[in-house]
This record gives sequence, C-alpha cells and structure tokens, in this order.
Amino acid sequence: MIKVRISKIVALISIISILLTLSIPIVGTAVSATPDSVLPFPDYHTDPLNGIFYPRLGTPAFVIYNEEMDIYAKKELIGSAPSVYLRSLFTEGYEYALEVAATEDVGEGVLKITVKVPEGIPEGLFNLTIKSGATELTEPNAVYVFGQKYPEKLNVIHITDNHYGVRRKAKLLKNRELFRQLIALVNGLRPDIMVHTGDLIDGIAKADEEDPFKSMYQDLVRLRVPLIVVQGNNDNTAVEKGSYFWEKYFGPLYGVVKFGSYSFFLLDADTGRVQPEQISWLDERIELYKDVPVKVLMIHYPYHTEELGYFHKEKGFVSVVPNITNWLESYKFSLVLMGHWHVDNITRPPQVPALSIVSNAGQYDDVDDYGHYRPITIWADGSVDFINPAPSIATLSVKYLQRYDGSTTGVSVIVTNKGTSEVNLILPVVLSKYQE
Repeated sequence: MIKVRISKIVALISIISILLTLSIPIVGTAVSATPDSVLPFPDYHTDPLNGIFYPRLGTPAFVIYNEEMDIYAKKELIGSAPSVYLRSLFTEGYEYALEVAATEDVGEGVLKITVKVPEGIPEGLFNLTIKSGATELTEPNAVYVFGQKYPEKLNVIHITDNHYGVRRKAKLLKNRELFRQLIALVNGLRPDIMVHTGDLIDGIAKADEEDPFKSMYQDLVRLRVPLIVVQGNNDNTAVEKGSYFWEKYFGPLYGVVKFGSYSFFLLDADTGRVQPEQISWLDERIELYKDVPVKVLMIHYPYHTEELGYFHKEKGFVSVVPNITNWLESYKFSLVLMGHWHVDNITRPPQVPALSIVSNAGQYDDVDDYGHYRPITIWADGSVDFINPAPSIATLSVKYLQRYDGSTTGVSVIVTNKGTSEVNLILPVVLSKYQE
C-alpha cells in the first residue's frame, strides 16, 4: 500500500502495488428472495451476452450474509446440477462458493437458481459464475456483498449523458476518453453505487453498429463499484433499428433493484414513448415493494417538463406523466434521478412530488463544461444530501497511462487536483507480476 498526499498539483505516480491509496484534496436485516410469481426483469428480446438474465452488470444484486438470492439464467445452457460462485481478483480467496438451495424452471427458457450467501465472503463487488458440467457462465460485476447488514446510508455517484462512441469523430473519441477518466475517478472515490440515467452511448447510424456497446461494456467491467443504469434516447436508437444491444451487454430495458431499505425503479423513457405494458409492470413492482422505506425512480427524461406517453388508436396520445406523479405521491418516493438536459437542475417539493435531480452531462459540451458527476447520500429514512452544482473532472481527475488489467508489470497514473479540501482515493490495479 502506498500513501501519497497531493495539494493542488498534478502528480505522476508509478504504481508498484496491487492497490494504491491516495490522500488528495478536493472540493467539495436480511430479506427474502424474489416472490415466486414476480420476476425482477421484463421479457428480453435477445439473449444476454453471458447467458444470465439477472443479476446483470447494469442491474446487480446486493446481498448480506445468510440471505437468499435468486439468479435467472438461460435454461438450455445448464445441463446438470449447477454450482454457483462469486469471484474477484481483488480478494485473497478469489473464488467463493454459494450454497445452491433450489432450482426452478420458471418458463420461457429461464431457470431460477436460489442460492444462500455464506458468512466469510469479503465485502465488495464480485463477478457471478454458474458452472454446469463443462459450461461456465460469468456475468461481471453482478453481485455486491455488504457483509453482516445493509448500510444506514448509501453513498452514490450520479452520472448521465456520456454519449460514448467509437466512430472516428473528434467529439465521440473525446467523450470516450472522458468516460474512462470518470470510471477511474469513481473507482478512486469508491461510493457504494454508481447510478447512470442514460445516453451511455451516442446514437448509432446502422442497425449492426454494435461496437460502441461492446466497447462500453469493456470499459464498464473496470468499475470496482456496482452500477445501476437505465437507457436514454440515444441508447434507444439501436432498439429503434431492431437491435437490442443494451439487453445483450448491460441488462433489461427497465426493471427494479431492491435490497434492504432501498429500491431503485428503472423506467425506460425511450424517445419519450412509454408503453402501457411498462407502466403496468412497474405498477406491480412498486406495489409489491411499497413497504420498502426508500424508493428511487431513475429515468432519462425529466418527467416534470417532458411529455411522455404513447399513442392509442382511439384516444390519440396518452400521457403517462400522471402515472409517474401518482407513484411519487402515493408511494412516497424519496428521489428521482434524471439526465437529458446536460445542465444541473434541482426541483423540490411542493413543486414536484419528490426531490427531482437532473445532473449535468458527462460528455464534452464546452471547454469548461464536461465530465460531470454528482455525489449523493441517500439515508435509510429517505432523506437525501447532495452536492450542487455537479463537480467535474476538470477539478479532480485520474488518468491511467498504461493498461491496468494484468497485461503489464507496472502502471503510472496522473492525478490532477485543483480543489481545496481532502478526499481519499483507492485506485485498483491488476499487474501481471508483483513482488513485495
């Protein structure tokens, strides 16, 4: 472990340890598994990349010791009695077996595997692996272990509108580099969760334009904190062309993530079109989890000014905004997180039913307007603290100069700080060789 203190300077740090800790100035009870008849995800339109429907990279499971967790996988890929493991290179044991309590064919080619999380697994983020005969399915960053109990507060970083791309356009390449720096910074800040409200990807031009989703996936697996993400209108351009790359790489188009005192409901706003079946699906889940104290709605479009809805052949346009506001009022939501506008906007009750936060964009918008992220604290009683305006990597940034995925024996990092107070960064590195 190397500790370095930096004050308003740019530092070049050669990393010779598996984990680097920096002190740097900057501004600024167990629950049961899913009920039998209710799935935490809607129907998929394509197979997930790794054969696991839930939990996923973008809709992970959060667990504590001695709790049951339901896993949903593609049934035809599992030919014999499955075994289930959590894996992480950032733990001494690397692989930890989970106890398989039950398996169930829930139809539509989906097998539910119920497992129990034993004590002794280190706290942190893990890949989820299912073994069955010669088959091995692994979903990255799919499970987070809190340990003995769920936290009394969640430290969250909200990011939105990165407009990541791989085409040879200057802005897209800049956005990709900014996103990688945001990933590095989030890893260093080490919140409990990173939440993202859409436009991960810039709009694609062709139905077979899969590369930006694949490249984004490869960058997201570098996260050392769990991710909850909902798609935006630019991500949805693939769906409009009949390509469900979002489902393949990240997770379902909409869904729910629930653990302890917290529940996150993900509403896919498409390009402003929200179909009634999604509203019905979320209605059922919100009612199911009505007694969970903290409810957070994640949606790309700001519901309180944008027109959201669907066209009915007899009624014409039908707005779903009344449905959303009814959820927020009737079920006492604590928070709504949004994007799309590329500005900071905070709207509070009584103007809206719940605290509604739009965060500035992660993409490059102007010379002094890029790389934004917003730290938020969500307490178990539903109260919310946040930083406004959203900080930027123009103030604090982390940039790796070499790959840090195990392909090199050493890594250098530039840490830039222009802030006025302290923060601790923990920067993860995987080296191909290491000696004390």
